Amino acid sequence: MSDAVTLQQIAEAAGLTRAAVSMALRNHPRIGAATRERVQRIARELGYRPNADLSRLMSVLRTARESRARPVLALVSDGPAPLASSGSATWIGFQRRATALGYRPEEFWIGGGDIPPERLVTILRTRAISGVVFAALRDPSLLARMNLSFFACACIGNVVHEPLLHRCASDKYENTRLACAKLWEKGCRRIGLAIPEEQEERVEQTFLAGYLVFHHRHRHADWASPLVEEQRWDSQRLCDWIERRRPDGVVAAYEGLPEAFEVRHLPKRRRPLVAVVNVMQPGVMGIDQRHDLIAEGAVDLVDAQLHRNEGGVPERQKTILIRGRWMESAEVRGRR
Repeated sequence: MSDAVTLQQIAEAAGLTRAAVSMALRNHPRIGAATRERVQRIARELGYRPNADLSRLMSVLRTARESRARPVLALVSDGPAPLASSGSATWIGFQRRATALGYRPEEFWIGGGDIPPERLVTILRTRAISGVVFAALRDPSLLARMNLSFFACACIGNVVHEPLLHRCASDKYENTRLACAKLWEKGCRRIGLAIPEEQEERVEQTFLAGYLVFHHRHRHADWASPLVEEQRWDSQRLCDWIERRRPDGVVAAYEGLPEAFEVRHLPKRRRPLVAVVNVMQPGVMGIDQRHDLIAEGAVDLVDAQLHRNEGGVPERQKTILIRGRWMESAEVRGRR
């Protein structure tokens, strides 16, 4: 059948009203799952194709009818302090994008331990909040204690593995390759990687993957094997590793390695150039991961779900990756 199939035709075939068919096609929770599946099957059999422009218009109209006030979009964090009060680039990006899309951004901080995850669900539901972005949590296991079926949600970063939600994260693979390439441009030919193993596991070995690919493509007689340090971050051991392995450039997880060279009296001729993969302070060479843009991407993921009346743990998880930018002398947009 042609693309001109209407909602009325589907309604007649299903024995329902046009309004019920419309809600079923949008996966509205007021329509039972069995009815939604039956209506969607009938629509497919009839050859129904939705009009994207009309769907967007109707979504705007429905939102306007349902509430004159801007709905709240929640940012859940568990860091040492609320992101909104710490000059965080994550909060800046979240607030900017949520406001631009018509939401009222609000942070729910659970880092103090006063709000258990189970109670947070009750608070969000009581306030009729249906959209939630989870910051890069220090304790990702908190999500396993939350009933997420009530919310359209996404997480920032790739540390949350269970449940597997839509997420927006920095492209650590490409960022690491970029850092290696910049060190190569500066004349480094024995480039090392200093990322703690625990951090690699949290981000699914993506730093290591970018480094190994770069090494594979650029290795030579003096750099025949990778130079990788994966133990816990300790300045003395890192300096010992540098003296032993003699890298002339290092892609590092954290800032402060050049200062450690002074404290540990590492001879200047042995000091490699250091590129940090997550620059947080001005004057540090490396990658600005653009946490503001990452937070904006997470907001977009939640907004898209809200417009499709989707929620809970997705059947097919989506990931948006944001590439960072190289900073010779970083003017970064606040802390993470």
